[in-house]
Amino acid sequence: MNDEKKEPQVFEKKPAKGAKTVKAVVSVALAGCLVASLGLNIYQAGQSASQNRKVNKFIDNQLERQAKEEEQENTYQEDGYKVANQYEIRSTTHI
Repeated sequence: MNDEKKEPQVFEKKPAKGAKTVKAVVSVALAGCLVASLGLNIYQAGQSASQNRKVNKFIDNQLERQAKEEEQENTYQEDGYKVANQYEIRSTTHI
């Protein structure tokens, strides 16, 4: 018999080729989802900014219109007020 000690065999587990392929596919899919999500967020931010500009413009126009109406309603004339740009209420202090 042989009294020599045999070294234990060490087996390295090599990943299967299929596992590498699956990891690569999953990585690419996740990267694609991240890019798509980022693109969607950028698009929505642009739409939101555009909508905000439209709303602000509408509000400014309404405020200007209301200011003009207020000027017309309270038009003071030397001897009275003009109502609805048709009727003039005159002062009676000179009578």
